Amino acid sequence: MSRRLHLTTLLGFSGERHSAEHALAFLFLRLLGTSLPGTSSSSTAWDGLADVPGDCLGSVLDETCRGCEKLWPALTGFFDGVEFTRCSASSLQRSVERVERVVASYPSATCLAEAYQTTRSLTTAQWQGAFFTPYSLARVLAQVQEPSPTDWVLDPACGGGVMLVAALDVARELHGTTAALALTLIGVELDPRTAAIARASLVLAGAHPDQFWIGCGNALAQPLVGFDRRRGRLQPLQCTLSLANPPFGRAASVGARFEGGKPLVVPDRVLYRLIPRRREESR
Repeated sequence: MSRRLHLTTLLGFSGERHSAEHALAFLFLRLLGTSLPGTSSSSTAWDGLADVPGDCLGSVLDETCRGCEKLWPALTGFFDGVEFTRCSASSLQRSVERVERVVASYPSATCLAEAYQTTRSLTTAQWQGAFFTPYSLARVLAQVQEPSPTDWVLDPACGGGVMLVAALDVARELHGTTAALALTLIGVELDPRTAAIARASLVLAGAHPDQFWIGCGNALAQPLVGFDRRRGRLQPLQCTLSLANPPFGRAASVGARFEGGKPLVVPDRVLYRLIPRRREESR
């Protein structure tokens, strides 16, 4: 199967309103696999959807989307425009059959981000200077940097979140799953939809909801700040590690639009979260 085929065509949503949003939401739910929040006990796993009657499948998927937003507030906006109950039962059943081939055609760690590229026109991608770094390259860059659990990792042009996912994966391999929860992941992205994809990718990667923040803006023109409780005011943040593939197109042309604008404020839930101690440290 060619990866260049449009995702909405592969999953059978090309004739639906908000077809790209439906295709990405459907792929996200498949990538969650065995834990679909918000569903009934008879369909708590993806495999259970095969047994759902066609005329009920749309409502089960919509219920699942609402459950995801409740469980992961970072996904707010990701499901905008998605109403599976508006899709025909036959198209949804075909999508269930086709999605396995789609998943098999992309690297599992960044499947959602890479698939998202196929929902955009080449002209739009070029105008935005958008190029999603392949996971294999992002992983090499993260391995060179050797992220420590105490690091604050910044990707100022994060796209679909591939660099941040790679940093988290490498930190887990180097320091263990529990220690990697202390890693702080911060990304900035110009396009709101792409920012939502980055958040969804980190959720799929198993990042804790409070260990990452993806802001929408221009990191080249807007300061990155957080509230300093000791001083009682916003202060510039100093990230210890940067992983980035800078945008060479749109960012430069729209920089003036953000000059003098509001700073990008990282929320307290990320700055002041409780971080689990490693087992050997707690003895």
